[in-house]
Amino acid sequence: MSFSSASVALAVSLLPALGFASQSKNFASCFGDHHGSYLALWAISGADNVVAQVNIGVTDDSDRPARFFQVQEVSKNGVVLPVSSYSWAIRQAIKADAAGTYYGFIKVTAKDAGGKLLYMNINKPIGSLRAAMAINGVIEELNCPLASVRD
Repeated sequence: MSFSSASVALAVSLLPALGFASQSKNFASCFGDHHGSYLALWAISGADNVVAQVNIGVTDDSDRPARFFQVQEVSKNGVVLPVSSYSWAIRQAIKADAAGTYYGFIKVTAKDAGGKLLYMNINKPIGSLRAAMAINGVIEELNCPLASVRD
């Protein structure tokens, strides 16, 4: 089962309302290797087209409902980035990884409504695991295809 547009629409409707939000954009998709996890990453922008929130929807190969996480923090090489640059930094790291270059080590921390955390590492500079995610202590190698990135 893959992540659908309907799931994204449902997720957006369930997230805390942003009175100024005017558009939602799916900007990348990734998948994990262990449990068939599928991630849809999308940004919510305000009327001024500045990203105000980034979310991650997660489904897997089971019949369990999708889980939704709101990104709490994105850092590049240990420096916390402003919310407005979250989706841009994630896209650049995916592109660099696909090109075999180094953009910077991106670490994403997100939380669901129940307080469970999701972590993503993208464009890790050393080791064989260049991209990974962890949900509730389960670590999976992460693949974010360049074809799924939408600027």
